[in-house]
Amino acid sequence: MDALPSISKPADRALHEAGIKTLKQLARWSEAEVAGLHGVGPSGLKRLREALAGADLHFRGTRTKSPLAATAQATPTSKATKVTAAAKAQATAASAARASQTTKPKAIEATKGTRSQATKATSPQAPKRTSPQAPKRTKATSPAPTSGAGPGLKRYAALLRGVSPMNAKMPELKRSFEEAGFVDVRTVLSSGNVLFSAPEGPEEQLERQAEAALEKGLARRFPVIVRSVDALQALRNAEPFRDFELASDAKRVVTFLRHPPKARLALPIEFEGARILAVKGREVFTAYVPGDTGPAFMRLIESTFTKDVTTRTWDTVGKLAR
Repeated sequence: MDALPSISKPADRALHEAGIKTLKQLARWSEAEVAGLHGVGPSGLKRLREALAGADLHFRGTRTKSPLAATAQATPTSKATKVTAAAKAQATAASAARASQTTKPKAIEATKGTRSQATKATSPQAPKRTSPQAPKRTKATSPAPTSGAGPGLKRYAALLRGVSPMNAKMPELKRSFEEAGFVDVRTVLSSGNVLFSAPEGPEEQLERQAEAALEKGLARRFPVIVRSVDALQALRNAEPFRDFELASDAKRVVTFLRHPPKARLALPIEFEGARILAVKGREVFTAYVPGDTGPAFMRLIESTFTKDVTTRTWDTVGKLAR
């Protein structure tokens, strides 16, 4: 079988968007490259390694021992133990069946006797008259508050790098943000996106506060980049991809930087089907067509802007900007 195992919705989507649909295509990637995809964590990597080993494949640059070899090393003693356990289970089931056949008639007779006694002892009674009661008064309730920034607060989105359902649960992320003093916290998808409200201030300060809260609450460090929801809405309204001709199956992604690039780039920058189309302030706009060559767009972005960045699909940006 050459099909990929299902890991989680974010990881499956990231693998599909990167053009990884079969184990043979997965084997063209290194383990470090796959680990950089959103939603792919340690547990997911383990399942992918096992699937590759079962097909006598491995990540590029590594070799793993096939699980078939480990199965072949099973000792006769373990097989005998399984047979003995099965025999004991069959004997126990047979004994239980004989016991149930012996006691069933008695149970039926006892049930019949009980029913007849209950019938004799019960006589029909006239229904009781009840006087009409006045309807109970209920207190008026106010509608539940909707999400959004409260008075004196601003709405932000925290974009975490390297988060997946295998290494961080969304309720734990939410609780860590709340314990840090943020309010109206809500996670979006399972790839490390957190919406929250806080007094307006420098985004770098919010990033440090969120990173410290995550390290305290989860005992792990996840890099965080913060943008205001207003900025994400303006980004979506600008439609930065409309000025470029893209293939019908092209994927659009936005990379968020901590600071604008110092050097002026000669755009577009192309690499194996991936193109950096534009850089506007601290956002980079890239399009790529999934193929068999691996995560070309990730290698292109990281080689151009280093790894201290985080990338989201254009659809995810839309969900955060609502």
